[in-house]
Amino acid sequence: MRAFLFFALFLAGASLLLAQAVHTRGPLEGMGRTERSAVGGGGEPERPVYTITDLRTYEVTGRTEDEILASLRANGPRSGERSFFGLTETEMEFRYWKVPSETGCALDRIRLDLHVVFTLPRWEPGRETPYALRRDWARFESALRRHEDQHRAIAERNARAVYHALRDLRTPSCDSIDERARQLAERMRADGEREQYAFDQRTRHGGTQGALWPPSSR
Repeated sequence: MRAFLFFALFLAGASLLLAQAVHTRGPLEGMGRTERSAVGGGGEPERPVYTITDLRTYEVTGRTEDEILASLRANGPRSGERSFFGLTETEMEFRYWKVPSETGCALDRIRLDLHVVFTLPRWEPGRETPYALRRDWARFESALRRHEDQHRAIAERNARAVYHALRDLRTPSCDSIDERARQLAERMRADGEREQYAFDQRTRHGGTQGALWPPSSR
């Protein structure tokens, strides 16, 4: 399961830096340990999206399928009124320089930062835990992570599409390009959000991919 919770737009011209938040809810906090990694675009013009990933975990307890399920439901991340086994949240920021010319205005030095926050369960089986239960959990955990990774891939694809749209943007003057860029990015963000929703509907929030607990309910 995923949610687009925040979208930020940075507009830069000369030494001016403006910030405008379109959505203002931030990612979940205080959900256990956090691991961070970053994947950059290497500064290449055609790879301008830098992905920064945070992994947050919440504790799951139990010695049986039912006990683990109850813990997942009680401690899992929430979006709206629903609780989920896993959650992917994204935040996209971009900045650029405006380039005026005799024929109009364009954008240059476009940079996008995509922040991705995964919230996933962590269960530590005891020594007496049956092999079958540990095996089933490992399969569930792996399937859930693959599902959330696909949400990240969709977000990265959307961010690259935003970059290309901004790179091709032209306006008669630089006075109007900031607003055009904001409208363009917001429209494309909405397209990406619809794609994320369709993915969850198609996979039943990862259930058809194996991210379902208990395994007997598959």
